[in-house]
Amino acid sequence: MGTQKKPHSIRGFLLDEHIQAACVDTLLRGGCKAAQPGHDPLRLGVPPKGTSDPALLKWATKHHFCFVTKDQGLAGAGAVPARHSGVIILICTDDDELTTIDNLAKTAQRPELGSALVNWRFALTADGQVLPIAPDGTIGWQ
Repeated sequence: MGTQKKPHSIRGFLLDEHIQAACVDTLLRGGCKAAQPGHDPLRLGVPPKGTSDPALLKWATKHHFCFVTKDQGLAGAGAVPARHSGVIILICTDDDELTTIDNLAKTAQRPELGSALVNWRFALTADGQVLPIAPDGTIGWQ
């Protein structure tokens, strides 16, 4: 009988560079580790601005960080590798980014979230809805 490898827990959030830098600070104030290209207050060694999403996702996976983006293209089938540390797609206006990230910081404090994000993709709305993303890229499937 083989042993199943237990999924790792995420250590923090890597935000896409197109999300406001203030969102990193919101996550930090909420007790989460967070960084983004061009804004790395914890000196985690994140890739520089201009790094492609696939390279950011690779860094996030290697360091057990969930990747947070507004790029809905990452919802598509085959858009992310099978193994990753989670992808959260924000569905909000630029004006609602801070509120949406604040909801994420509050949600991230739940202990069950740590390993629940591994290899999963979710969308997060400004009003706090967490919507699963199907393998075919459909957002909000049940």
